[in-house]
This record gives sequence, structure tokens and C-alpha cells, in this order.
Amino acid sequence: MFLQKIAQSSHFSVSFIIPLMLILALLVVVDQASFLSMVGEYGLDIPAYDETSTESETSSVIQPSAQEIMLHSVYGINTYGRKNIVDIVGVALPYLFLVFAGGLLLTVMTEPGSRFLYVIRHRTYTKWLLRNLTRIVLWLVALWTLFYAATGVFSLLLSDNRDGLGPIFYHLNAAASHDASFHQVIVSQYVLGCLVCLMIAASQFMLSVVLKDASKGYIYLNAAILFCVFIGIFDIYNPLMMSKHNSLNLRIGASPFVTGAVLLGLAILCTVLNKECLRRKGL
Repeated sequence: MFLQKIAQSSHFSVSFIIPLMLILALLVVVDQASFLSMVGEYGLDIPAYDETSTESETSSVIQPSAQEIMLHSVYGINTYGRKNIVDIVGVALPYLFLVFAGGLLLTVMTEPGSRFLYVIRHRTYTKWLLRNLTRIVLWLVALWTLFYAATGVFSLLLSDNRDGLGPIFYHLNAAASHDASFHQVIVSQYVLGCLVCLMIAASQFMLSVVLKDASKGYIYLNAAILFCVFIGIFDIYNPLMMSKHNSLNLRIGASPFVTGAVLLGLAILCTVLNKECLRRKGL
């Protein structure tokens, strides 16, 4: 019921989520930049070579690169980094915002007095389902893209270092291949995030129809997201995090391509089940 109250409030608009996503991106990047700077200052003992000297000296401060800051801001929980409540919440919040945005749209689409008008306008439940599911997916992907782009911009603003993945990254990602590509990981995580948006929209739509309540679907999906993020503190496979794939953790053999296929398959399954439930029981 609380989603319905928020959706019907004259003081609230779904567009309000946009500045919240920007603020969240800034907070995540600032937190990661601070942590990586602390690691570069106190956590490493890396020799620095002076061109005018034949002896090596120990570098006391290593500035994290913009690429390292962005990567640590979006790729999930690192097995060798922090695993506290701040990291769990920081990884979960973007997805929780996406679930919240999807829940508000679903509440409006299925509210009494208008849902049957929507179905009549599209003539069949299938057309109504696909049209509105597409609308939700595009909205969630747009929010995810905004968050992702904002982390990149804020990372560039917070660091003058543009040298890519360096000592700090390999210190915190000891199981990563030294051939790891920043661009490959960033693109893979973005694509996985878009597929997660599809999965969120399809599963939340299905739960809302099956349970006849968008708020219940919102609660159950939030619980699933929080559980997935929480188990990220362990060195096991996690579909939400590139840090738990073989690109960044050679001890975990999962490929992001396999994860993408699984997410896509689950989203299609949820859509088919949703269609069957609508055909048999309606709204």
C-alpha cells in the first residue's frame, strides 16, 4: 500500500529518482576514492624508481587512478577489500532504487479504475504486458546508464591519475589476471546491469500480477537483491558483480557471458509466466 500512496502523492514524481541516483553515484565514488587513497598511502610497500638514482626508494603515497575508482565503484564487493555494511549498502542501493522505480510504475499501471482501461486500449493482455514491460525496462536502463555514467564523470573529477589499473588495483584484486582490461570489465558490468534491469522489471511485474499487489512484489524482490549483495562478501559466484567473475577473479570460473544468458533466460521465463497468469486470472 505504501507504493500506492507514494505514486498517488501530488508531491512526488518518478523523475525525483534521477537526482537521487546522481547523489548516490557521487557518494559511492567519494567513498571509494577515499578508501583507495588510504590504501595507496598506508597499505602498499611498492618500490618507486628515480631516473637520477640507481637505488630504489619506497613510495609513501600512490594516488588511485580514475579507472580504479570507477571500477571499484561499480563492480561489486571485492574479496580482498572492505566487506562492511557500507560496501553492502553501497552495492545494493542502485539496484534497490531500480526496484523502487519499477514498483512505482507498476503501481500506476495496475491501480484500480485505470488498469482495465489500459487493457481494453491494447485489446489483449499480451500487448498490454509487452508494451508496459518495455516501458519499465527502458526507464530502468536509463536510470542505470545515468548512474554508470555519473560514476565515470565523478571518478575523473576526483583523480588526476589516468594511468589505468595500477598497483592499488592488483593489491586489492590479488586473484585478477594481470591482463585484465579496464574497458572490457566496465562494458561487461554495464551489460550485466542492463540485463539485471530486464530481470528486475520482468520478475517484479510477474510478482505484482501473481500476488495482486505491487507492494508485495517490491518487498520480495528487495529481499532477493539484498541477499544476493550480502553473499558478495564471500568468495563465491555472484550474478550481480563482475568482481565474482573470471575476468577479475581467476578462482571463480564463471564467465559474464554465461551470467548474461542466465539473466536473459530468467527474464523471458518470468514474462511467459506473467502472460499465462494474466490469461487465466486477469488483473
